[in-house]
Amino acid sequence: MLKNLPLRTLLMVVAPPLAGMACLFWVPVETLRSLLWVTLTGAVLWAALTITLLRQLAGPGASRVNPQAFARGVTSDEKYREVFQASPDYILIARTSDGMVVDVNEGFEMLTGYSAAEAIGHTMLDLNIWAIPSERTDYINLLIRDGRVRGFRGHLRNRSGVIHDCVASCSIVYIDGVSHSVSVVRDVTEDLAVQRRLSESEARFRALFDGAPIAIMEYELDASNQLIMQSANRGALQTTGLELIDLIGKRIEDVFPGLAGTVIPKAYAQVALTGEPFSRESTDYVDGRIMGSFEAFAAQVGPRRVAAFVRNVTERKKATEALRIAQEQLSAAFQVSPDAMSITRMSDGSLVEINQAFERATGYTREEALGKTVMELGVWRNDFNRAELLEKLRRDGIVHNIPYLQGDRHGNTRETQLNCAVFEANGERFLVSLLHDLTNIKRADRELRESEARLRTLFEVSPTGIIMMNERGNITLCNQRLTDMLGYQPGELLGRTYPELIHPESLAAAKHGIRNLFGAPAGQLASAERRFLRADGGYTWGLVTIRRVSSSEFGTPGTVATITDISDLKKAEAERIASEARFAELFQSSPVALAVHQVGGKYLGLNFNEAWFRTFLYAPEQALQHSSLEIGLWVDPEQRTFFLNQLERDQGVRDFAVLMRRADGVHRQCLLSVRLVGEGPLAVWLTSYQDITDQQKIQEEIIALNTQLEQRVSERTQALQNANSELFETLNSLKTTQSELIKSEKLAALGSLVAGVAHELNTPLGNGLTVASTLDHKLQEFTKLMASGLKRSALEQFVADSRAGTDILLRNLTRASELVLSFKQVAVDQTSSHRRRFSLDSVVSEILITINPVIRKSPCKVSSSVAEDLWLDSYPGPLGQVLTNLVNNAMIHGFEPGQPGQIDISATALNADQLELRIRDDGRGISAENLSRIFDPFFTTRLGQGGSGLGLHIVHNIVTGMLGGEIEVFSTPGQGATFVLTLPFAPPKSSSDRMPLDP
Repeated sequence: MLKNLPLRTLLMVVAPPLAGMACLFWVPVETLRSLLWVTLTGAVLWAALTITLLRQLAGPGASRVNPQAFARGVTSDEKYREVFQASPDYILIARTSDGMVVDVNEGFEMLTGYSAAEAIGHTMLDLNIWAIPSERTDYINLLIRDGRVRGFRGHLRNRSGVIHDCVASCSIVYIDGVSHSVSVVRDVTEDLAVQRRLSESEARFRALFDGAPIAIMEYELDASNQLIMQSANRGALQTTGLELIDLIGKRIEDVFPGLAGTVIPKAYAQVALTGEPFSRESTDYVDGRIMGSFEAFAAQVGPRRVAAFVRNVTERKKATEALRIAQEQLSAAFQVSPDAMSITRMSDGSLVEINQAFERATGYTREEALGKTVMELGVWRNDFNRAELLEKLRRDGIVHNIPYLQGDRHGNTRETQLNCAVFEANGERFLVSLLHDLTNIKRADRELRESEARLRTLFEVSPTGIIMMNERGNITLCNQRLTDMLGYQPGELLGRTYPELIHPESLAAAKHGIRNLFGAPAGQLASAERRFLRADGGYTWGLVTIRRVSSSEFGTPGTVATITDISDLKKAEAERIASEARFAELFQSSPVALAVHQVGGKYLGLNFNEAWFRTFLYAPEQALQHSSLEIGLWVDPEQRTFFLNQLERDQGVRDFAVLMRRADGVHRQCLLSVRLVGEGPLAVWLTSYQDITDQQKIQEEIIALNTQLEQRVSERTQALQNANSELFETLNSLKTTQSELIKSEKLAALGSLVAGVAHELNTPLGNGLTVASTLDHKLQEFTKLMASGLKRSALEQFVADSRAGTDILLRNLTRASELVLSFKQVAVDQTSSHRRRFSLDSVVSEILITINPVIRKSPCKVSSSVAEDLWLDSYPGPLGQVLTNLVNNAMIHGFEPGQPGQIDISATALNADQLELRIRDDGRGISAENLSRIFDPFFTTRLGQGGSGLGLHIVHNIVTGMLGGEIEVFSTPGQGATFVLTLPFAPPKSSSDRMPLDP
């Protein structure tokens, strides 16, 4: 297959880089794997060469090969086959028409794992060699477009699935007139890995070079033996303070002028020439840019080249000095420490050093203690195993806070705390020990617990809500005041976050504030007013003060917030603002001229209402921030001075008369009243200006008129005095008449009472008299029978008649007795104001009995409906007189003569203190014009017909006076009238008790 393929073409495909190259020299295959190639263009490169022996033409000792003999001894087909198989790259020949593989070399099998027999007759797709299909497409497109492919990077897969990085080249050749593609693929996976490792190594070296903490500089010794800077790392740039461009190509003395004339340049030059390293531990260097101590090391890195490694040891030198000072300070601190300290040799336990506190604590001097053990001195008094402590020290090297009973030479012991650490010095192990006396600590701990208890009590009883939050904003502690303020049970708030307590309208501002505070340092304060949600859905205003606290203050970092309930303050503030708004509105809408002035100073005008501008005609810009003196308001400035002095003395002025000037020059007479409003820096003078100019004119006119009237008044006075004398006499006459009329009313009532008594007693007494007369007649007959002979039947008849007569006589006498008692009670009640406890029902019944004769003579009927449980502690006499007058008034004035009617008396309790008594009739009623005058004295509709007009007047006075109640009348003409009495069960006691009812 290869015999018709030109060798030059095959070589161009198989090894295109070799085209145009000439071999610099030939070396037998056994000793050469890589060789230096020089291209026709003069380029030099290293190449890997694989040589296969085609045919040995000379013996083993032959040193030259005759090319002509080589050419004659090897057939063309053999040469092609040997070259084809000798290639380390995979070579594949395929028909371009269908992609069928027609030949492959051994390199193909090594790369893909497919033998020639397995590959020939199949396509690349069949073998699934292309790992990335898109790369195959690009490869074929390049081949179709250009007829060849050079250096195509791709990824091929072997039959095991391993993917290789490859570089492929391909050309179209014609074999026996058929188009074929010859592809040469080189596996560059290892090359890329080597290249990557080299790049990484170079990057690491460069990073080490540039990142080295010391200054590294490379110098070259030129022909004149001057050290010239070739390269420098970042450390060198930092040390010199220059840029790289300022260093490269400069002499060492130009870069470091302070080295001129020193041994350093000469030493570096000697290293460059001889290769002998040079070092110096510390050199002090000073120039205009650099000052410090430096450590230098120089080594040869090539012919006439030296690398200088320079380290700035200024800080180390300072640290060494500081270490020396620290050691001295440590020794001093060891001696002045308030705690007992000692150093013990661990091999034998002997003390090698103690401090002064150890001497004071144990009572032993330094000379007495050194060389002895603590056991020998009796310092160790613990009951636990000392060997265990030493074992722990050997294992861990340190122990902390071991309780230790420390003794002294006098046998005393005290509680201390032992801290030990092991250290080595000069190959020997020592133990440094510190005994901390716990006496003060325990006392402080006790005081701390007591303080914490007090603080806890203050925390719980604080009138301010307090919460503590951790770094995540969760509430870890809160006091009772906060839970009460927000309506929660104790413990319900723990674990919640601060924003969960905030009202939605305050939430955004609260979150912003808490975020800012959490980023702030400890001790930072923030204060704001927030609305907090209550458990019942309401809200409470609180003044929040939040403070960041550190772990040193509370054990863990977090936030402490105090919340003061300011709901009442907010309410008061709202009311104050509303009040100020109302004041401003009243101030501006007041018809009186008002002004607000500064306290003290020039008494500048701060505010004026519209009435002031209307009164004095000034523009706002003229008056505001000006004094009344500046705008010429006062006609008399001295009067203003007097006014201000009085104002400051009395802290206010009322009705100060002053003449003021308007803006148009017109004078107005005014009354000024000033009062202080507000306190402290907010205090101002509130001044009212009352223009009394017109009022004063009117007053003057009134004075003139009064002068004229005085004469008239004097004249009229005499006439009035005369008339008053006549009126006084008339009034006395009327009072006498009124008294007599009232007595007449009383006598009429008493007469009615007597008539009633006589009428009621007439019947039982008449019946009794008749029965007594009959019994007397029977007794006379019985006497006669006894004289003539008494029969049993006559005796029985006399006894029966006597029993019947005595029964009738007893009933009538009992009735008469009851009537007398009733009339007597009514008479007593009506002739005095004796107060007693009585049943209203009984009093009403007794009154109706007394007026029963009058009722029977009238066609009217009277009914009573009074509850039996209505008991009063009052005045039954006056109450009876009221009922008598009202019933008589209804019968006389409510009905026409001979007209039948109904009068109802009823009473009900309104509450525990009052009752309502109604007297209602169904008569003709009272007209509206008379209804309002019905209780007036001497008012009557029957004037001249026996009525005095005092009956209802007396009723009104008794009800509203002695009985302590009220009386009302309701009436519609034609529908009767109703008198409603509202009476207390127990009216207030008065001086009129037990007084007669005389007027």
